[in-house]
Amino acid sequence: MLTKVSRIRPPASSDFEGQDARCQIARILSFLCLLFLLVSCAATPPGGGSKATLWKMQGEHNTLYLLGSIHVMSKQAYPLKPALEHAFNDASQVVFEIDLTRFTQRNFKQEFRRTAYYPPGQTLSKKLSPETIDLLNGLLPLYGLSLKKVQHLKPWFLAEGLSTLTLEMAGFSDRLGIDLYFYHKAKAVGKPVLGLETLRDQAEIFDRFNDEQNEQYLLSTLSGLPSYAKNLSENA
Repeated sequence: MLTKVSRIRPPASSDFEGQDARCQIARILSFLCLLFLLVSCAATPPGGGSKATLWKMQGEHNTLYLLGSIHVMSKQAYPLKPALEHAFNDASQVVFEIDLTRFTQRNFKQEFRRTAYYPPGQTLSKKLSPETIDLLNGLLPLYGLSLKKVQHLKPWFLAEGLSTLTLEMAGFSDRLGIDLYFYHKAKAVGKPVLGLETLRDQAEIFDRFNDEQNEQYLLSTLSGLPSYAKNLSENA
């Protein structure tokens, strides 16, 4: 069994809603660190100083490969390291956090419209501090956006959208993410694809943010954007 660790990530605005739903999966960036309490867990030795985040756990009857995947990558990331391809070939099934075979554009819209958009009467201008609004007014035009265009988005959702756009401008693509790569490969060879969580589980993670947490998450994201693509390249 090959397990892929990957959080879902939403598009920056409704402009992305016409895209293929499965490609939208890669638009949700993980903001939680997953902690795994593993017995007899040994890292798969990477070749040539590689930083491949692949672990192999072997019991009496089964072997589990655990891979920490990156959702947005560049063409330079391929071909993948042999250890990753070997793990896939050795696996009898592939497990994602979400069962991608059940992921549709319709349920994506339903879940994230419920959690990512402000209700009528609430806007970014009313929720954020004047200093943060000034920061957005200076930054958004660099992405072809304006405060008026994103007023209805919650701060965490806007933060993820700007992260996505930053990576796209640097040559990264969600269509090149490791999760989608192995999903399509599994479907092509007929390996079962399973999921650990539902789309609602993912959407509700962000929905727990209060106003202060939302603003802090946005500010933290904005401060890291200048080095975002570089850091991802170095750790891919």
